[in-house]
Amino acid sequence: MKRINSDRFAKSVLVLFLVGVISGCGDQPEETTKQNQLEITSEAAQSNESAVEPGSAEAGEATEESLESILARADEIIQRTGSAVNAAGDDVKHELEETAGNFAEKADSVLAEAPKVSEAIKEAVNDGLDVVKAAPDLIRKIQQALKDAGLNPGTADGMMGPRTQNALVDFQKQHGLAEGKITKETLRELGITF
Repeated sequence: MKRINSDRFAKSVLVLFLVGVISGCGDQPEETTKQNQLEITSEAAQSNESAVEPGSAEAGEATEESLESILARADEIIQRTGSAVNAAGDDVKHELEETAGNFAEKADSVLAEAPKVSEAIKEAVNDGLDVVKAAPDLIRKIQQALKDAGLNPGTADGMMGPRTQNALVDFQKQHGLAEGKITKETLRELGITF
């Protein structure tokens, strides 16, 4: 009889554990989940109360009957939960397909803009070698930017003297720019608007 009681206890614990796990995964409201757990617990308690004296023939039948009812109830809960999980899976699948479609549309629009951006970049690179007319105000800005970059162009007097010219060439060499002239790419690298 100890074997039957321990089997009944083990199966009851297993059923309660399964109900707890399953109820945590489904879309059922908490009230329904708690109600299902209470029903299973009460069924297990009733089956324990209805147990007959150990050793009698009725004890084995009552135990088998109560275990069968518990297992049948557990199967029913598993099937309901499986249906709920499948329905939730379908919803998630639909949302993923919709999101993927949105990303595809955005990717297409970005790719459509790529040639325009590429042309703008090419134009910016191509005009980078254009020489800019050196006005005294611009030379002062260049001299100050060269000082800020750690070079020695002399005083910021607006005159393109040999020190300023040497500092400008050094800066252009350090940054891999065309050397010797004030170009748009040099001014951009110095952070000077023109």
